[in-house]
Amino acid sequence: MTISEKYKLAILFSSLIFLISLNFFKALPYELLTFDGTQYLRMAKSFWSLKFDYILPYRSPIAAILLIPNVLIARIEIIILYIASCYLFYLFVKEKLKIKEAFYSLVFFSLCWWNILFTVEIATEYFALFFLLLGFLVNNYLIRSFSLSLSFLFRPDFIVFILPFFIFLENDKKTILLFISFSFLIDILIFLIFYKTFNVSFINFFAENFIKRTPWKISPGNFYWARFIQVLPYYLFLLMGIIYLKMRKNEKNFFLLSLVLVSLLGFLPFTNDRIFFLKMLLLTSICGAFLVKKLETYGMLILLIFIFINVLVLVFVQYPPWLKEFVCCPSSPFEFCSNIATSLFFESFLR
Repeated sequence: MTISEKYKLAILFSSLIFLISLNFFKALPYELLTFDGTQYLRMAKSFWSLKFDYILPYRSPIAAILLIPNVLIARIEIIILYIASCYLFYLFVKEKLKIKEAFYSLVFFSLCWWNILFTVEIATEYFALFFLLLGFLVNNYLIRSFSLSLSFLFRPDFIVFILPFFIFLENDKKTILLFISFSFLIDILIFLIFYKTFNVSFINFFAENFIKRTPWKISPGNFYWARFIQVLPYYLFLLMGIIYLKMRKNEKNFFLLSLVLVSLLGFLPFTNDRIFFLKMLLLTSICGAFLVKKLETYGMLILLIFIFINVLVLVFVQYPPWLKEFVCCPSSPFEFCSNIATSLFFESFLR
């Protein structure tokens, strides 16, 4: 890493920490618990009080073990994971995908207003992302298998990245068997030791979402490609970078298969913004770097406009006063309770 690159990274991460801190302090008066966030905290409180009396059959207890059962501290935990994930993302794009313009990808991903607003939610996405990228980067196949298993247990839908990685980038096929073994063993053992029950959460997750909810019946309310177009039009523009992809065959196949699987995920009824957006933002950030490089001067203008728009959103986004009293329950607006980040954007700028 050159001295120039180190300086650029230092400036970027300083800016990122400032914007995250700004959002963090804005959100201090609010609990901002979604349906899932409430469940995760209940699981964590049950676990760390040694009661072991609350668990969801389609959620691994690993979330209860690693999540701190306090809203404020849990947010700080998620913020640390997000910042660490941004750095791991940069290393993955540069070292594994061999993209020289990895810094541009990092700018697009890390400074996205949606990602930063999302750090105030109590959710498992950034846990899963951290272990996913860590698993992609480590060279030891035991650690890799274990880390990818943790990512999978936190969010089984992260299989949309793990599967293409196994097919195109993983040379040691022992990792696949170990990944499967660890995924079952960790889940089964934690359920047996602490909850005295036999369960495999990710099987229940897929049964709940792919069988009970019949994914072939597409719901217009959950058509998240439409939301993607509506909320982040400049990211759709970055998808044009696919035209200029210059990657080795295996890396390109990994990227394109990931894009196909993530796109399909956006059409499923169980999908909500935070399940779909994070994965799509990851991919558009990668191909956006190729667009910037190809357009040269105009590409840098796109980069600056992107930064300006996102900083503007994060500085001026408002948390409405009524949100202090707001509690997510079955009668609450689904849009708000399923994803606070997008809802805050609509509240501040589009309503």
